[in-house]
Amino acid sequence: MAQVGQTEEENKKLRQMIDGASQLYLNFASDNNVLRAQVAELTDRLRSLNSVIQIASEVSGVAFDVPDVPDSLLEPWRLPCPVQPTMVNPSQI
Repeated sequence: MAQVGQTEEENKKLRQMIDGASQLYLNFASDNNVLRAQVAELTDRLRSLNSVIQIASEVSGVAFDVPDVPDSLLEPWRLPCPVQPTMVNPSQI
């Protein structure tokens, strides 16, 4: 009987850990969706501003170098900057 109680207690702890991890995942997924929407919005705004600069360049006759905006939504695994290593405290795992 003692072993049954111990197993039930271990199962309860594991269930709590899984529920906590699931909640963290849902929170991160929600935050990620918000960030993706912001990226799309800011990319559209940047493209609009670049087109205004190009029109101003054509009208004024002054050449402006306007770089193309990379579409990070089509290439999500290509990072715009080098990856920086991060150190994780073992207590956070």
